[in-house]
Amino acid sequence: MNNPLYAVVPELRTRKGFFIYLDIDKPHFWFEGQTPKKALCRMTENREAYDAILLGGSTGVTIERIHQFSSALQSLGYPLERIGLLPPSHEVIPRDCSVSFAVLAHVLTSSRYYYREELVRKAKPQCGRYYSISLQREGTIVPVETAYLLVEPARGSTVAQVTDSRVIRKEDHELIQELVEEIRELGLLTLSLEGGSGSTRSIHPDIVHQFRHFYDGLITVGGGIKTSGQARELLDAGADLICVGDTLEKSVRENGKALEEKLLELSRAVRS
Repeated sequence: MNNPLYAVVPELRTRKGFFIYLDIDKPHFWFEGQTPKKALCRMTENREAYDAILLGGSTGVTIERIHQFSSALQSLGYPLERIGLLPPSHEVIPRDCSVSFAVLAHVLTSSRYYYREELVRKAKPQCGRYYSISLQREGTIVPVETAYLLVEPARGSTVAQVTDSRVIRKEDHELIQELVEEIRELGLLTLSLEGGSGSTRSIHPDIVHQFRHFYDGLITVGGGIKTSGQARELLDAGADLICVGDTLEKSVRENGKALEEKLLELSRAVRS
């Protein structure tokens, strides 16, 4: 299976993965003006603990903000090849975006046509400062087309409200099977199960297990992962990769040492 994520992180072919999600809507966590704070320095110093950094957000994902984060990470020694983007618009990504890969989300349970697969497939080439997806495939940024599904506990989350998506429960056995069939028909090699940024609890492992039973592609899980135990349960249930963001922000609020400890704790759980 030639999943484009393997081109970015070859290690995923043989072991579980760990991505960091940086919400670039919140630069105050990581910068003092334009200067990286110690927390960002500690994160890059411990780069062996995780596999890649994914930049994203809902309202503040401007080209300038992407450059700010990417340039700072690179100045601290983090490789561009491991910096990705979850674009605020899945229709286009910036032409001069300083990342190596982009997660293009197909929100399959959204009631809004804009967020569904059809618009992505029909996106037309655009001129100026943006590439359409069809053009970007020919560029240097690796496109990772992904089935993006909101699952419990994402109900009430910002992303669920913006996309007006049905949130999948562990009792939705028939829906899960139908969605996997649709994902196969679309030829999507990556499935992202999202529990919602800032969730107080993580996704139930049984949901991951059900998707894994029907789907043989790469499964990523994010939202509410706070402990090594939760991470290990999700991976044992069939996830290939965890993505953690809010938990690290909470560690930053405490102190830089807490961030380092949390990174190493989660890393041990993923690679054990």
